[in-house]
Amino acid sequence: DFIEDAIKNGARYAITDKKIDINSHNENIVVVQNSLHFLKKISVEKRKLYNGKVIGITGSIGKTSIKENLKFFLNSYFIISASIKSYNNYLGVIISLINLNLKSNFAIFEMGTNDFFEIRRLTSLVKPSQVIISNIYQTHLEKLITTRNIAIEKSDIFNPKYNSLTKLLIIPNEKLDEKFIINKAKKYNIENIVSIGRSSNSDLKILSLKNKKDLGINVKVKNNDEIINFYINKSQIHRINNIICCLAIFIYNEINV
Repeated sequence: DFIEDAIKNGARYAITDKKIDINSHNENIVVVQNSLHFLKKISVEKRKLYNGKVIGITGSIGKTSIKENLKFFLNSYFIISASIKSYNNYLGVIISLINLNLKSNFAIFEMGTNDFFEIRRLTSLVKPSQVIISNIYQTHLEKLITTRNIAIEKSDIFNPKYNSLTKLLIIPNEKLDEKFIINKAKKYNIENIVSIGRSSNSDLKILSLKNKKDLGINVKVKNNDEIINFYINKSQIHRINNIICCLAIFIYNEINV
């Protein structure tokens, strides 16, 4: 029923693996053995055609915020392709890849999970060269049960067995599970690991947060010998790490901030 309505309402094509009676000779209706497998094949071919930089984002919370912030900041300099809304499950990632703008300079994808072995399926499709893990929290535990299992699952995003293209990992350096991921990345010989946090061994170290009244919150970050200052709205104080993740992408890609 929905296929005929979709075509009448302007859909260029309808893909189905169901037996249909309506106008079976309609060239706009593509009948396949398995719709999901068919869409996956298209997404794989689309990814092969893409020559831009691919950023993959995962983590317990903040994936969509980082993606939207990064898209906003990069959009001033480049053509950006990004997954819409929170399309971060298997079907969502496939749809995002199919809609990938091949002319874009950067493509940003978020990848979510609430069970074992999901991230490896997603990263093998997206194959990001630049990876952000927002954090590890006790959210969306579900079948994963513990935060350590979450950390193990999330680390598959840069596991060379599933994605051999990772050159950069950006991750907070605050919780034991995040440090566990950093050590895993080192074992996998990820070329560039950028840690974020207040600890002295963080690559992007948060030095101070100061309320400047009408200007908002002044954030002071140290990157090697350079001190970077920026302001954020008071309402965004909980998203400081997210914004610093975006800053790390700019630094790595040598984009003037």
